[in-house]
Amino acid sequence: MQSLNEELQSTNEELQSSNEELETTNEELQSSNEEIQITYAELKETHEVLAKKEELLKTEQAYSRALLSNTLQGFVLIDNNYQVLDYNSRANEILGRISKHAVRKRSQFLDSVPEKDVAEMLITFKECFKGSKEHVEDVILLKTLDEQDLWLSFSVNPVINSNGKVVSLAIGLLDITSQKIYQKELESLNRRQETLLNAQTHYVLRTDMEGRHTYWNQIFEEDYGWLYKDGKIDGTDSLISISGHDHHKAFKAVEECVAEPGKVVKVELDKPAKEGGVRTTLWEFMCLTDENGQPSEMQCMGIEITLLKELRKSETQFRTLFDDAPVSILVHDRETGEILDANGIAWKSYGFDSLKELKENDFWLEPPYSFKEAKEKMDEAVREGYTQFEWKSKNVNGEVFWELVTLRPITINEEEQILSVAIDITEKKAIEESLKDNELQLLNTNSLLEYVIEHTNSAVAILDDKLHFVYVSERFKKDFQVQDETIIGRHHYDVFPDLPQKWRDVHARALKGEVLHADADPYVRDSGEELFTRWECRPWYKSGDQIGGIVLYTAVITDEILRERELKKLSTAVTQNPASVVITDIDGTIEYVNPKFSELTGYTQEEAIGKNPRILKSGFQPKALYEKLWDTISNGKIWRGELLNKKKNGEYYWEFATMAPIFGKDGIIKNYLAIKQDISEQKKSQKEAERFKAIAEESEFGLAVANLQGEIIYINNFFARIHGFEPEALKGKHLSIFHTEEQMERVQMLHNQLFNDGYYQPAEVEHVNQAGHTFSMLMSGVLLKDEFGEPEFIAASGRTTRNV
Repeated sequence: MQSLNEELQSTNEELQSSNEELETTNEELQSSNEEIQITYAELKETHEVLAKKEELLKTEQAYSRALLSNTLQGFVLIDNNYQVLDYNSRANEILGRISKHAVRKRSQFLDSVPEKDVAEMLITFKECFKGSKEHVEDVILLKTLDEQDLWLSFSVNPVINSNGKVVSLAIGLLDITSQKIYQKELESLNRRQETLLNAQTHYVLRTDMEGRHTYWNQIFEEDYGWLYKDGKIDGTDSLISISGHDHHKAFKAVEECVAEPGKVVKVELDKPAKEGGVRTTLWEFMCLTDENGQPSEMQCMGIEITLLKELRKSETQFRTLFDDAPVSILVHDRETGEILDANGIAWKSYGFDSLKELKENDFWLEPPYSFKEAKEKMDEAVREGYTQFEWKSKNVNGEVFWELVTLRPITINEEEQILSVAIDITEKKAIEESLKDNELQLLNTNSLLEYVIEHTNSAVAILDDKLHFVYVSERFKKDFQVQDETIIGRHHYDVFPDLPQKWRDVHARALKGEVLHADADPYVRDSGEELFTRWECRPWYKSGDQIGGIVLYTAVITDEILRERELKKLSTAVTQNPASVVITDIDGTIEYVNPKFSELTGYTQEEAIGKNPRILKSGFQPKALYEKLWDTISNGKIWRGELLNKKKNGEYYWEFATMAPIFGKDGIIKNYLAIKQDISEQKKSQKEAERFKAIAEESEFGLAVANLQGEIIYINNFFARIHGFEPEALKGKHLSIFHTEEQMERVQMLHNQLFNDGYYQPAEVEHVNQAGHTFSMLMSGVLLKDEFGEPEFIAASGRTTRNV
């Protein structure tokens, strides 16, 4: 019994000990439960953080895709086999202009490049993949499919993975053809302006509104620099070079310009001649205004017309005298005797209707004279300086008449010619025959007419007081398309029946003694072609104050007007250019900025001009960069690069600048030109894209992007390595590599939902790693679309739900 009690007591102690162990186990389970609850809360919080990161990642992806789709620069991503991994629509547009091979995913990029450029690009790509080049940038000239020039800014940047290996190349393509064309046009405009200002036939001056010289060209200094003390013209009074009696004309012209800025006012001014006397000059004055519309400067262009004025006066006098002379006047070629010119009396006396008919008929070679005798008479005139004789002629009707002919050698346009003056002496000869006893002598035959005939490039027409044509130049016939050779003697309004009333009024006023003119008058031909003319209509006088008719001078200046319009277009292109344009002198002092510069920097034109571009320096870029810049352009080369600058208000901004020298006609650098584009937003977008990439690569959340066929084009480190792979090894692989055959039906169901709804909700999916071990991941999917709303990529993200 005692033994039984001891055994019961021992059993009781064991039960008590077991009870204590059970209590201890219960406490441990309670503690484990609390730890599990804490762990669950932490996992829930981690899930929420990852969900937020996933949402942020999607937003960043959308931003990046929108940026690539809408940028003006084309982007192409290629692998080490030069196959296209990705590209934006701008790249497709640019490459489509130079190649028939469309750019598409997994296509060979070099197939879209002209054959002549493939070899050089291939060398560049190989060097970048080897890591020997970190960045390549160049400007290349290509030909489009329709043989047009296409200038591209071509850049290559290696894409490096976390192991420092170059895995792909990002190619940038920017169409800078318009910039190139603009740059050439600007250089051409600069050369033309430089040539114009230093032309040897025109004076060019600028003065301030006080009449002080601010600019003059070389020809003005050569002709009138002697009037100024020590030859210093800058800042001196412009009246110094104007004769005193013309000061009032200069003041009047300036007042007229100031009253209507932009209007060209012409004025003739006499200037002192160094050799004594005066030199007559013709000037065009124009008043320029500042940005407030206030007169700020006088611009003047002039030309000496002393000789021209005299020549025009002589030409008018001689032409009028030539055509109105009561005797026949002809001009012959010195060697051949060919008729070069003749007045109306001459060709009418031979029965012809025009000068043309007279030239086409060698009437003076008819009997009784031969060419030999005629040539002897001409030689005698050249030898003796003068000869006179009676010549028996015959008109086209066979009627014989006598002329007293005087020949005299003359020089016209540096060519030796023969002037023939013939007086009809038929009646005199008849009197001589009938009155043989009465020896009548023709007296005063020594009063010969001498003419210097100048051919003019202007269209000239002379009409009598009844508006009948007396003379028209060949230029007049050509410019106004007059085909009728019998225009002489016809009424002006019969030749031009549709002449506007405006011209009829001009003719009427000229017949009353007025001199009228216009500098750029439009004239529309019957064909519809529009011409611009500079014309003058003035009366001519028979004797004393009696008006004999009018003279019309007309010059077609259509090309000149078109050139002026072209210059205005170029000026507008510079002024309204969407990029900042800055022009400096060779010392770097700003001479011109366009409105875009002021809009971007905050500095007005007045604040910028006269300053150095260093006012924009941010202070964050190395001195060596600016030294390289100046060394490049001062050696006649073009510099391109990015500059971090500072606005007037202290705000920083990025610019892509193209800087180039401007050469004078002597080949020496005269100015520097800078064309700059604000790339602050591009820089910001680039920074955001880099931040997105960093987040994706460092995330402990799986992320993969595949094309619509399921081939992987991007996978982050976490997703790749959890499956036992390096990211690069999975590029181009199918997403099915992550699943067993048993799971493919479920995976296909999720893919169908993705294409139907554009996404699928988080779902637990079995994955398999490279070693064959399976593990579960909570996966989400979204269908990415391009800028046209069409499906473009599949994006999958997920996290593990248990240890791999």
